[in-house]
Amino acid sequence: MSDPPDTAIAGARVRYRFPLLLTGQTVSAFGDAFAVVAMPLLVLRLTGSAAQMGLVIGTSLVAQLIAGPFTGTLVDRLDRRRVMIACDWVQGILGAALPVAWWVLHPGPGTGLVLIYLVVVLSSVAGTCYRVAYRAVLPELVGRAALMTANARLATATEIAYGLGPAAAGIVVAAAGETVAIGINALSFAVSAVALHLLRTPGPAGPAEARGTGPRDRWAGLRFLWRHPLLRALSVTELCNSLLAAGVTTLFIYYLRHELGGTSVEVGVVLSLTSIGAVAAAFGAGPARRRFGFGRAWLGGVALSGLALLGAGCTGDLRLVAVLAVLFAAGNVGTIILSTSVRQELTPDRLLGRVTAAVTTAVLAVEALGSVTASSLADRNSAAVTFVVLGAAHVPLVIAGLWTPLGAGREHQPVPGSEPPGTVPALGEPPATAVRS
Repeated sequence: MSDPPDTAIAGARVRYRFPLLLTGQTVSAFGDAFAVVAMPLLVLRLTGSAAQMGLVIGTSLVAQLIAGPFTGTLVDRLDRRRVMIACDWVQGILGAALPVAWWVLHPGPGTGLVLIYLVVVLSSVAGTCYRVAYRAVLPELVGRAALMTANARLATATEIAYGLGPAAAGIVVAAAGETVAIGINALSFAVSAVALHLLRTPGPAGPAEARGTGPRDRWAGLRFLWRHPLLRALSVTELCNSLLAAGVTTLFIYYLRHELGGTSVEVGVVLSLTSIGAVAAAFGAGPARRRFGFGRAWLGGVALSGLALLGAGCTGDLRLVAVLAVLFAAGNVGTIILSTSVRQELTPDRLLGRVTAAVTTAVLAVEALGSVTASSLADRNSAAVTFVVLGAAHVPLVIAGLWTPLGAGREHQPVPGSEPPGTVPALGEPPATAVRS
């Protein structure tokens, strides 16, 4: 039996919209990889201080933490696609301002640092707002039945971009300098903005509804998460997992280079190989959820990450550590895809921005604490000991999770009325009537 004409047309529009978003995100992620490499190198060339590099990164983190609680309310009140477009143009203009200033003004260390800090702070705020809007708009674009597939494809494209981007950025920096690489990142924001201009959403249900105007409105996302049994259990467990996973990439670099005697090339190869684990997780997250249910699949990803860290601390073989790093990446990215998708499925559209902002801000704060804790533990003992401690800490986390709704095996219906009007299943997935836990 063929689809009704209206449904067929809606489905075609969905399939047209998602590739535009995917293209824009992939190009933007590739540009972000350039900035991750070029910005610290520019600070180092300007000041010769590793401490200043860390301070710039810390400033970006503080700006994101401050902006986080406010972005959710903004995203829920405005057209999310337009918010994303505005954030892209802001970041593009700010990114382009640095190379232009260097070419025209030739700033010294003092003026140059002021410009860098200004750009980093404003870009961090715009980037935080963009990420919240991006997560909140996805159900409007693909339909909630296809969120697992959409998130998996976006994660795959992002991991590939992050895998190739740093190498390309290194070549550009060596050939043309840091400011050119930063300019390429600015261009990537322009490409993303154009893709979003071409994209048309069906229009969120929320802006036409009353969303509240008082200060309490800002905390509506947190209240919803706490009152929903599955999402409450997921949020608490996810924060604990983020605390344990924070700073692991830095630990792997330190472990491989200083404790196992690996070369810089070998370290780079291992970090590139972790993209394989991330892509494998993107392909496997959906089947794992269908086979075991959401909660048990998610806890399985946590367990895989913990076992990989435990194994890395117990072996001194560089090749085996590389394999374990790939497994850690698979478990970590798999949990991110699963948790992001189920929150998008279960959260009403009118609250999706605030829920996303609440989770993003909390995870960011916990990761900052986790990175400092892991680094301090590695300094006082060793990276190997730190891996063992972090890996072992995953065991009680998984066991505790099994006694929550995550391990109950029940089905959790999506919130009534949360599906945007006219939304149809997309990307080749059948309609879903329930989200299994």
